[in-house]
Amino acid sequence: MPLPTTFLPNEVPLQRLQDVEYEKRGVEVWVKRDDLIHPQVSGNKWRKLKYVVADALEKSATKLITFGGAHSNHLLALAAVSHHL
Repeated sequence: MPLPTTFLPNEVPLQRLQDVEYEKRGVEVWVKRDDLIHPQVSGNKWRKLKYVVADALEKSATKLITFGGAHSNHLLALAAVSHHL
């Protein structure tokens, strides 16, 4: 079963950093804006969770259990993903 990702963008925007020193050296620096994926599910958290969630959906799981420290952003990300399933 494909992972429902309609609440997340398919592509992460790239942003060019402009700096006089870069321009003097003819260097282009681009930043992948993972912070724009979702307010609670940003870059590394989404890349980690998408496989776990896809596996759970494939197995028709009705619950997800995870572990994270106090005030964990991982737990917040899982809650946000679960809300959209």
